[in-house]
Amino acid sequence: MQLANRCLALAALGLLGCAVERAPAQQTASIIGGGLDPGHPYVVGTLSSTNAKCNGVVIGRRTVLTAAHCGSSITKIRLGSDLTGTPTEVMVSATTLHPSYVGAPTYASDLAVLTLAADAPVQAVPLLRETLTNTSGTYITTTCERGPDFTFVGYGFESTSGTYGLKRAVRFPINFVGPGNYQGTQPVDTTQFAYDSLYLGAASSTGKNQCTGDSGGATFLVRNKVERLAGIISLGDATCAYGTSARSDNSQMSFIQAQLDAIEGVADNCRQNGVCQEGCAFADPDCAENHCASDGVCSQACVQPVDPDCPALNHCGVDGVCDPTCLVADPDCAAVALDGGTQCDLPPPASDALVVDLASSPDAGTAADLAAAAADLAGPPGPPGEGGCQLASSRSPATGEAVLLLTVALAVLLLRSRRRVAG
Repeated sequence: MQLANRCLALAALGLLGCAVERAPAQQTASIIGGGLDPGHPYVVGTLSSTNAKCNGVVIGRRTVLTAAHCGSSITKIRLGSDLTGTPTEVMVSATTLHPSYVGAPTYASDLAVLTLAADAPVQAVPLLRETLTNTSGTYITTTCERGPDFTFVGYGFESTSGTYGLKRAVRFPINFVGPGNYQGTQPVDTTQFAYDSLYLGAASSTGKNQCTGDSGGATFLVRNKVERLAGIISLGDATCAYGTSARSDNSQMSFIQAQLDAIEGVADNCRQNGVCQEGCAFADPDCAENHCASDGVCSQACVQPVDPDCPALNHCGVDGVCDPTCLVADPDCAAVALDGGTQCDLPPPASDALVVDLASSPDAGTAADLAAAAADLAGPPGPPGEGGCQLASSRSPATGEAVLLLTVALAVLLLRSRRRVAG
C-alpha cells in the first residue's frame, strides 16, 4: 500500500488533514461529491401509496427498472430534473420483484420491474449486455490499475433541508464485483458490485458516493459511445462511504429481458432485446451507438460525443457528460480522462495484508497482537513527497503510520458493521 493511498484513507476518516474535507451537508446528502443533473431523462423518481420515494430507470416504452426494496406499492413515476414542483407523472399498473430477491442483510437480486399504464415520454436507456468481472482496468479500479468511471444518478434526500426530488449525478470507479468479501469485511453477493469513497486504490473517488434516498437510481457505464445501465443503486453503510448496486448486466438479463418481452410484447421488434431494429418511430435503444452523429435521429444515450440531433437534451451541468457546445463551460469538460490507468510496478508490501486480516478478524487480536503488528508495520517511510501528503506525528513517520493504520482498520470495521438501504 503506498503512502499516498494511506493518507487518503486516513484523511477521509478525519485522522489526517491531507485531503479536502467535505462540508457537513455533503456527508449525508444524496449523491455526495457530485452536482445537480439537468440530463439523464430516463432516470425518474418513484412514489408509492405510502408516500415512500425512490428512483427508477426507463428501459422500455412501458418498462421501468428499480430496486426491489423500494416496495411493491409504487403507484407512479415522476419525470424531470426537479420533482419538487408539479412534474410530469405516469401511473404504474404493476410491480414485479425479482424472484430471487431477499431483503436484509444481503439484499441479493435487489431488482424490480414496473409496468407503466401509458408510454413514458422519454427514450429508454440501453442495457449493458456484457458481464461485469473483477478485471482491473476494464471494469474495476484497484491499487494496480484504474478502471472506468461509472455514473450514478438519483433524487435522494438533501440532509440540511430534507428535500427529495432534485436530480444529482456523480462519477467514480467501482472496486469489486461479487461474489466475495470486499476488503475482507464486506460480503458482496454475486448479484451486486461494490464501490467505496475510502477505497485506497481509488483516490479520485474520495468523497463521492450515492446516499440516502438514491435507491432505485442508475449506475451507468459507457460502452461504444453510449451510456448503458450497469446497475441499480441498492445499499451502503451508515456513513455513505461504501455502497453497492444491484447488477443489471448480462448476469441478470434473463429476468430483465423476460419482463421486457412480457410488457412490450415480443411482436414489437423495436423493443429493447439486444438486436437493432432501424426505422422505429421511437428510437430502438439497441441502435443507439449507430446514431451519435448528425443523421436526423436523436439518440439520448450518446455521450461520447453527445448526439447533435438531440438539441433539447441539456448536458450543461454536472451529469458526467461533456458538452462543449454549452454557452457557459460545462464542468464535466474540465475533468481529466483517467480511464485505464497505470499498471503496478511492484506488488503491495506484505504488511498490508496484515491490516486487512486484523480488520476482518472476529476480535481484532489481543493487545500483544496489536503491538506486534505495529512493530511489524514500522518500516522505512515512503519516498519523500509521495502523494504530497505528510504524516503529522511526534513519533517517527513509520511508527506513527503503523498506529494510525491499525486505528483505521478497527474504525472501518465498526463503521461498516451498519448497513443502510440507499432508499
